[in-house]
Parts: sequence; C-alpha cells; structure tokens
Amino acid sequence: MAADSAAPSRDKPVRLVSLHMTCSACPSQWEGATLDGRAFYARYRGGWFSAGVGATVEDAVTATWNESEPGTMPVLSCEWGEPLDGVMSTEEMLELLDGRVVIVSGGNAPAPRRPPSAAEQDALDELLPGPGEPLPG
Repeated sequence: MAADSAAPSRDKPVRLVSLHMTCSACPSQWEGATLDGRAFYARYRGGWFSAGVGATVEDAVTATWNESEPGTMPVLSCEWGEPLDGVMSTEEMLELLDGRVVIVSGGNAPAPRRPPSAAEQDALDELLPGPGEPLPG
C-alpha cells in the first residue's frame, strides 16, 4: 500500500499557522492549526508535557497518548519540571518543542519578550509606588 502523502510525518517539523493558549491555569493547554489544515494540541499537567496532531482537536488529543490511531501523530511526550507542575507559558512550550514545531508566515505565535532596558525600568520605577505606598489616584 502506498504511503499517504497527507499523513503527518515525524521527518519534518509541524508547521503551525495558528496557536492559542486555551487554559493558562493547571493544566496549561494550547490548540492550533497546521499549514495543511490539521489540528494541533498540547497540554502540560502533573509534570508531564504532551503534544499531538490529528484531523480534529479530539484526534490531536488522542495522538498525545495513542500512537497507533490512523492519521494522528504524537509530537512530543515527556516529563518536565516537578511531578505536580502544570503551568507553563506559551514561550516555554515553544522552547520545549524547539525543532519539532515551527510557526510559519501568517501564524500568530507571540513575539519573544525582552526585558526592559535600564531607561525603561527607571521610568517604570518612577511611575509605580514603592513597597507599602498607596497606588496613585
């Protein structure tokens, strides 16, 4: 039987055109869409991270724990952090998936954050009250 060219492949990274966090509490969860129209799902709970791709979000969830489901593909499943951890930022999630997932043109991945410059931090410090001081207004 010929291989299905539309089937997910572990040989190249998953190309996402959209990604959004659906839960920022425990468990942290994300959903997205791939360039070829498949669903992406990732979850971090109990010190365990998993991500998968499938035809639907439900299939992508299944892919995180069942490799044999046709048309699905686990992306990564691993222990991460402490046994009860379950909160992770989108930036941390993308770093963990480095090389396995890429955001392609038109995607909506968050821009990398940078710390404020010394001048920006000084300006913020002047605007914000010190410890124990009341907020202005």
